[in-house]
Amino acid sequence: MTLTAPQGYELELSRDGSFALFSQKYQQATHSRSGALLETQVRFIEGCRIPQKTYFSKKIDVFETGFGTGLGAITYILNTKNCEGLFVSLEEDEFLLEFAMEYAYLFRVELKLQEGPRLFNFRTRWLR
Repeated sequence: MTLTAPQGYELELSRDGSFALFSQKYQQATHSRSGALLETQVRFIEGCRIPQKTYFSKKIDVFETGFGTGLGAITYILNTKNCEGLFVSLEEDEFLLEFAMEYAYLFRVELKLQEGPRLFNFRTRWLR
């Protein structure tokens, strides 16, 4: 599978081998060029103590603003395999949502989109 940058973005390979997107509109990358996956793991997963929370709870819900490439949802799934939960994210750019679903497939994760008024609710599952 070959990833293609969504309309208005350029695909950038970061130093850890994951992808970031550079927004032509905002002249800004979605993640650090030193490592999009590493940045998400350190700032979101470790920063919110997700692994520790899975020890005490089997249900963890997340609300995120700015879905972007979907790495927040992807790393959430990878770090909460034994939990149930809901990952809700706001994103206004539908091109990013399409990209995120393709990108998640590389991690063997499937994202299901449920639309609401500018609210995208992702129910997730592992691909086998």
